[in-house]
Amino acid sequence: MLGENNEYGLVVDNDEEALYQGIKKLITDKELLCHYKQKAIERGKRFSTEETVKAVEEMLVSLG
Repeated sequence: MLGENNEYGLVVDNDEEALYQGIKKLITDKELLCHYKQKAIERGKRFSTEETVKAVEEMLVSLG
């Protein structure tokens, strides 16, 4: 089943048909594709390798 739109992409069920429908929707809906392309650019500007590594380290420490 094709799920709802998320801020940075489509959420689909974890099955082949849902994935197919999600990809098909992005390919056929140029406005939706443009929207998510812009969102990816915005999110990419906020990405920080240091912050990501720190978050993973903190998670691993909390498990131990």
